[in-house]
Amino acid sequence: MKASRQLRIKLVCILLGLAATLFAGVGFYTGLFGRLELLTLDLRFRHFNSVRDSGKLCIIGIDDSSLESIGDWPWPRTHLAKILDLLKTFGSKNVLIDLIYRKPRLQVVGKNADGTSLTEDQVFAQSLRDNGKVTLACFFEEGLTNPRLSGVVDVLASNFTMPIREISRKTNVSEKIIKNQYATLRRYAARKVIYKILKDNPSMKESLVYEKILGKNFSELMNQNSDLREAYNYVKSYLIIRSKSGWIIDGKIPKVVKSLDNNVQMVLPVSLFSQNCMDCGFVSFKRDFDGKVRSIQLLADYKKRIYRQIAFATLLQYLKVEPENLRIGGDLLQIYKDKKKLFCQIPLVDNGKLIVNWYAPHHDKWQKSFKNVIPAAAILELAFDKKNLAIYQNLLRTAMGITVKEFLPKRYKRYCILKARIPLFLASTNQIGGTSTQPKTAPTLLEQNLIDEYQATTKQLKQIESDAKEQLDWLYQQVQALSPTEKHTKNNQAIANLWYSLNQPEKIRQKIIKLRTNIDEKEKRIKPMVNGKIVLIGYTASTLADFVSTPVFKETPGLLVHANILNQILNKSFLIRAERNSDLLVILLAGMIITLLSAERLAFEAFVWMLGLLAGFWFLSCYLLFEKMHLIVSIVGPTAAIVLSWMVVSVYREITEGRTKRLFASRLGQYTNATLVQRIVEDPNKLVMIPEERLVTCFFSDLAGFTSISEKLGPEDTVRLLNIYLEHMSEMLDKHEGFINKFQGDGIFAFFNPPLHPQPDHARLACLAAIDSQIYLPHVQKHLEEENLVLDKPLKMRIGISSGKAVVGDCGSTRKFDYTCLGDTVNLAARLEPANKVFGTEIMISENTFHLIGDDIRTRLLGKLRVVGKEKSVIVYEVIGRKKDHRDNNDYIKTFEDMVKAFWSEDFELVAKLLNKLPEDKSTALYRKQLHLIKQDRLNFTGGVIELATK
Repeated sequence: MKASRQLRIKLVCILLGLAATLFAGVGFYTGLFGRLELLTLDLRFRHFNSVRDSGKLCIIGIDDSSLESIGDWPWPRTHLAKILDLLKTFGSKNVLIDLIYRKPRLQVVGKNADGTSLTEDQVFAQSLRDNGKVTLACFFEEGLTNPRLSGVVDVLASNFTMPIREISRKTNVSEKIIKNQYATLRRYAARKVIYKILKDNPSMKESLVYEKILGKNFSELMNQNSDLREAYNYVKSYLIIRSKSGWIIDGKIPKVVKSLDNNVQMVLPVSLFSQNCMDCGFVSFKRDFDGKVRSIQLLADYKKRIYRQIAFATLLQYLKVEPENLRIGGDLLQIYKDKKKLFCQIPLVDNGKLIVNWYAPHHDKWQKSFKNVIPAAAILELAFDKKNLAIYQNLLRTAMGITVKEFLPKRYKRYCILKARIPLFLASTNQIGGTSTQPKTAPTLLEQNLIDEYQATTKQLKQIESDAKEQLDWLYQQVQALSPTEKHTKNNQAIANLWYSLNQPEKIRQKIIKLRTNIDEKEKRIKPMVNGKIVLIGYTASTLADFVSTPVFKETPGLLVHANILNQILNKSFLIRAERNSDLLVILLAGMIITLLSAERLAFEAFVWMLGLLAGFWFLSCYLLFEKMHLIVSIVGPTAAIVLSWMVVSVYREITEGRTKRLFASRLGQYTNATLVQRIVEDPNKLVMIPEERLVTCFFSDLAGFTSISEKLGPEDTVRLLNIYLEHMSEMLDKHEGFINKFQGDGIFAFFNPPLHPQPDHARLACLAAIDSQIYLPHVQKHLEEENLVLDKPLKMRIGISSGKAVVGDCGSTRKFDYTCLGDTVNLAARLEPANKVFGTEIMISENTFHLIGDDIRTRLLGKLRVVGKEKSVIVYEVIGRKKDHRDNNDYIKTFEDMVKAFWSEDFELVAKLLNKLPEDKSTALYRKQLHLIKQDRLNFTGGVIELATK
């Protein structure tokens, strides 16, 4: 028996589709589509993200406008102290500062109450301490990776003053290499030796540490060993942070905690700040291979201590979470507000990373991401206004004393003494000032001496004040002669204000009123943005910020990354990545579905299916899964599987089968119906048949799986099969007096009750022809086997029948016409034939046909159906056979029809109950699916009508 060509074509199509699907799966698994997958993820972040602003954050950015207003960076650390002081006044909850002050700044900016100098660092440290809820930043950087250089560090640590030549001899490292990195090596060595000292005695004085390293004459050697000071500050800060922010690890380190290499070094703030801050968190993060930041490590293990990312550390402080209430298990971080109350569960990926759920309401401007964003300049200007207000208020009270101190410094002490005497004189006698209403008596000698001394003191005070004011007046005149720009320098402005305080105090009072108004307006605007919020402070200026690329912005300040981490945790809006095996399964299913569709259908129809499947999958992945369920699935893999499978199968089918079947169907359609020829021969007057409207029954039949059969047999055997099949089916139709209008490949269109041959029982005849055709199929199969046309499965045929009015007559051109039947009845029958696939039936008839067939044919009500191309629904039935041959299935038919009627009346509970009584077949499965979709609100119930999506 020769091999079937059609079978080979079918198998090749499936194999090609499977190969394309496997290629897509391998590409996904090996990361071939990695960059494209990330691009689709970015698209989902920009257009399908549902995360919102929690309203619990406030960002204070050191932006370009702040630098322009306040001055170039670095600003004095007293500026940050002023900001912290105001934040506390405004009621901020917690403060995150994404700035690292790694070097001390000892510039004197004032004096303490005891007269000692006050440095910038001390002012900032005091503000950190007063605020009490500040988290500072640190980060990790790579240290010495060369183990030979590590040996050099060890030697230097043993003798910090050892010459380079001696170090080279002991370590076998060339002097050139040591010289090139000598500063770095000494820094690491200094840290190492000081760490050993302070680890055992952290309270040891700084001078004693240096003495232990350099000897008693250490002060003479410190100029050559300044790196010791840096190392002392670093180690001191490290020990503080290690104790304050490093959580001790008990037992095995969880896999979600990233373990850092031993050569990694922490970059820390100065020890004074570490001592006075509340917590410290790292700001290090790793970019994906395309340079974008999509996920952040929340926990890191550094030398057996767990440190937290700065935003995460701030959040835990905000929630007041103790170490024992942060539970690490599997790929989850569980945050408990107390031992029992769970706040949230954070899903982690890639060994402990949080996928950042970006909040980006404006894709073109990161500055509009959060509503509470304040330029640092706005806070500082408010602080400056408050300071100026205090200065002006003090100026009105003490202007003369300030004038004397500034212009007569040598006489200021005397002035203060004289000024202090005045109240004493006034208290000593009531004769001074003439306050008594009684007649004055002559003063005593003592009283006269007091009066004389009071007058002398007053005279001296007036003289000193007059001399000082004269100096001020002269200097003020000099200032007035300067240009407008020079007048507004700080010193000259101070001189003018001092002069106005003494001579025109109303101007100072006007300035005070204006400042109070400005302060009130700024506080009214800023305070609600800060009160009760987590405040983030950091760089956002284009010249300063550590910009990173993210899925939603090409350039984003690192401060905004921390804000997004906090925002998503506060919102409990976390993203989950689907399992790789789940993605692979979707790829395989998508590829095989489109492969089977493409193998069964024409190229254009398969193309439409492919586009529909793609659109549905993208909608499901982007909207339902990502936006609504926060689930990240692979998009590129399934898309590649769908497109590639459709492409290779469609191209192969077009080359092999498509053209052959179209040519064959066209050739067969050129022949005239035999019945029509016979009628014309019998009555030549009927050669021209004028179209007329008539009640007819239309019959459409088609072989199931004919495409597969033709692929396996090849063109010649397919023609042989069709000739045999059509011959036998024509016999059945002729037996029941059906008018065969045309053959369409393996399809047959016939109708009953033509004007040429009236048939009162046309509907019954059509149904009997359909029943006998189905019964006769095994005989057709046997005939095919006798002709060496062996099929791998029995022939199956679908038949659609409808009754109604149609136009019957000649239709065509003057060269060629056909005696045919046209109208909705014809179209309905053509649609009912493929509708059998939906219900798993073989013969489907319309309601009109059902009412015309009589009582000797067994039927089953199937339901209401709306076929493609018709707005109105039709009730359809299945023809089971002659009643005499089917007497044992009455209960099944009745139960099924009761279920259909319950479905129409929307009694879905009864529908479900009756479905459970019925055996499982395609028709019951269809109603189960309809019921499931209705319960999930995914299907609009329209009177029980079942929609057909295709013809």
